[in-house]
Amino acid sequence: MHGHVVQRPAVRARRAAFAPALFALFAALCFGSAAGAQAPAIFNNGNVYAVENGPTQATVFTLSAPTRIVRIMTYHWNYGRGAWPGRIALQSSTGAVYGPWQAAGQPGQGGVPNAYWIVYPDVVLPPGTYAVIDSEPATWSQNAGTFGAGIATVEGHGY
Repeated sequence: MHGHVVQRPAVRARRAAFAPALFALFAALCFGSAAGAQAPAIFNNGNVYAVENGPTQATVFTLSAPTRIVRIMTYHWNYGRGAWPGRIALQSSTGAVYGPWQAAGQPGQGGVPNAYWIVYPDVVLPPGTYAVIDSEPATWSQNAGTFGAGIATVEGHGY
């Protein structure tokens, strides 16, 4: 029986119990929580309309209470080419800058590489108005549905 290892039942049980824990850890690293669940979107201007590059308006949202920002996504369709992930920051109306954070890319519709740029800032912001700042506005998608603002989602929860 060379090359075949017989495991005792207790070893198999421990390994079987370990697999879900390993998956939960992987999900937490990739998606920001142990269950892979997303926090509520506090801003989302995504829509189904065709997109163009280069926002003509600022991407702005307002917080009425202190909020922990846990995930920010910007969309870089770039005419089906995607774009190498850059950095995302937030700037308050008072000028304070949070970030920038290096984004990780995820494929978009049709497998477009790096169409979604995602960061996990885990920062608490005071009430106020904030602009999403993307390091590559030339490839950041916008359209009529956003009135020219860059397409973004900001997720978080009250603090």
